[in-house]
Amino acid sequence: MKLLYAEDEAAMSEAVVDILTYHNYVVDPVYDGQEALAYAQSGHYDGII
Repeated sequence: MKLLYAEDEAAMSEAVVDILTYHNYVVDPVYDGQEALAYAQSGHYDGII
């Protein structure tokens, strides 16, 4: 399952991405709303957090 994860705090993002990756998710982390919107419009994701 491929997820897009938007979080502006780098440490929090890294922790959550590590946990999701450990549970076999493919995660694209982004750090602001504009970047999240661009990724969401250009990629195929099963979920957006």
